Amino acid sequence: MNDNVDAEVLNLLARQGTRLLATRSTGYSHIDAAAAERLGIDVVRVTDYAPHSVAEFAVGLLLAVNRKIARASVRRREGNLDLDGLMGFDLHGKLHCPLNEDTHHIVDAASLARAKRGSILANTSRGG
Repeated sequence: MNDNVDAEVLNLLARQGTRLLATRSTGYSHIDAAAAERLGIDVVRVTDYAPHSVAEFAVGLLLAVNRKIARASVRRREGNLDLDGLMGFDLHGKLHCPLNEDTHHIVDAASLARAKRGSILANTSRGG
């Protein structure tokens, strides 16, 4: 989520009579839950929001990185149609899991140091 629902935003919403804030996501780390509670605004979320869409998005991200789609798009816009450097490389795996006590910091500096050079990690998880 790119929205930042901090205390300032929540104060404005409360002054305008908002009593319920619903987020269309599993996580709510972008919402200041303590401020919402202080202001009497209930916060609800969708715990099982679009699991198939998340999986499809993860695969799409991996394919986009693997095929260097963003780089190709920039080169096309710049008029550089030379395809050198745009060839893809093999994927080595993926990780997608919910944030909980067992998965908190499952990917850390030590595990990244052990990753094969050129590995791709697409983080589509939400938590909080």
